[in-house]
Amino acid sequence: MTMYDPAEMKGRIRPLIASAALVVVIVAAGCGGHKASSVFSVKKGMTQQQVRKVAGAPYTRTPNCWLYHASKKGTSIDAMRFCFKSGRVSLVQTGIHL
Repeated sequence: MTMYDPAEMKGRIRPLIASAALVVVIVAAGCGGHKASSVFSVKKGMTQQQVRKVAGAPYTRTPNCWLYHASKKGTSIDAMRFCFKSGRVSLVQTGIHL
């Protein structure tokens, strides 16, 4: 019969709990989640309605800009930002993962 050593079990469980917590944080943060590829079709001059039709709903927005998760094979791009002036895209920016 093997003796139960609480210190040994504690040492084994902590890394498992830390790993599980990290996975939860990554999923909650949106990493590894849906990455819209159609955001690369958005161009300057498009209306907000056209952007929503092409790229869907942004994951977050400010009064003048919409932010999207994005990924492009072979690049470090992980986000796109579209800023609007008078209801039309006036700025297209990419975010990169360092």
